Amino acid sequence: MANGNPGSKPAYPLTFEPLKVTEPWTSINEKLTGQAVNFKFGVTDENFVQPSAQWDVLGSTADQQEHLIYNVASRLKDAEAVVRERRMGCSRK
Repeated sequence: MANGNPGSKPAYPLTFEPLKVTEPWTSINEKLTGQAVNFKFGVTDENFVQPSAQWDVLGSTADQQEHLIYNVASRLKDAEAVVRERRMGCSRK
């Protein structure tokens, strides 16, 4: 173990192994200080700058945009209509 890295252990709990909790969550929670504030989540045009740039990068290599479209569409075909519509709305931005 180096610099807090757990070595070969995954960085997330495995779903097929029971979790071993060494201290209750409440003891961690009690150490928090400061004032709580509401976080107002919203999607703005800024959220689409990076995906748009990635789309442009994919366009510089033959067939990459088509491969992405195929990969997304092949997974969305079995999704509920509302999920497909929301995903397509993101693609239009």
